[in-house]
Amino acid sequence: RKVVSDPRVLLLGLIQSLFEGAMYTFVIVWVPTLATMVPGGKAGEMDFAAFAPGQGWIFTAMMVCISIGAELFAGMLKVTEVEKGSVLI
Repeated sequence: RKVVSDPRVLLLGLIQSLFEGAMYTFVIVWVPTLATMVPGGKAGEMDFAAFAPGQGWIFTAMMVCISIGAELFAGMLKVTEVEKGSVLI
């Protein structure tokens, strides 16, 4: 009942669903997309064998960036409020 009666809750749920949908789409699509663009691979085909060595490095770099972002955000919260810090981002 609260979801239907309070539009803020409905909006929050919609925004969260759209964000998660975008994230899952990226997670599912990034490997096949990059596998078609591997230098030295077969043009226009997914060459997973040529892409395999770099795949681990790319994923590791993404995870490191997420960790750095989380640490920076935690540090930002020590000196300012979420509302003010979010405007800076």
